[in-house]
Amino acid sequence: MVVCETLRLYPPAGLFVSRHCTQDTTVSGQFFPAGVNVLVPTWHVHHNPDFWPEPLKFDPERFSEGEKVQSAYFPFGLGPRVCIGKRFALLEVKLATCKIIRKYRVSKCEKTQDPLKFVVPSGVLNPENGIHVRLQKR
Repeated sequence: MVVCETLRLYPPAGLFVSRHCTQDTTVSGQFFPAGVNVLVPTWHVHHNPDFWPEPLKFDPERFSEGEKVQSAYFPFGLGPRVCIGKRFALLEVKLATCKIIRKYRVSKCEKTQDPLKFVVPSGVLNPENGIHVRLQKR
């Protein structure tokens, strides 16, 4: 749940998921003719209060059983063209997090902006001043 909420707040490819319409399509009353490319803004959907109450609040409980809004969560894309590295990335982040918190107490340094500010434009989310943490051996 914590990893999912982190990916909602800070999707790895923060700009867009793109798709090509192969046939005329209507989604939520919006018509898309065959042949057009559609860009779905990941960041904006993940921070839309219509889908996510208090969208800027870190709330892992959003992802408890039955709570998730399936179509409004796509940090790695959706459908048959979902990121090929999704499973590997999720496994790696969980393993790395477990190894780190098992040996260290982790805290934010004063140098880290709160809230984070990002370099724009950028294909991926890139904090202006990086993210600085302090590790203290357990």
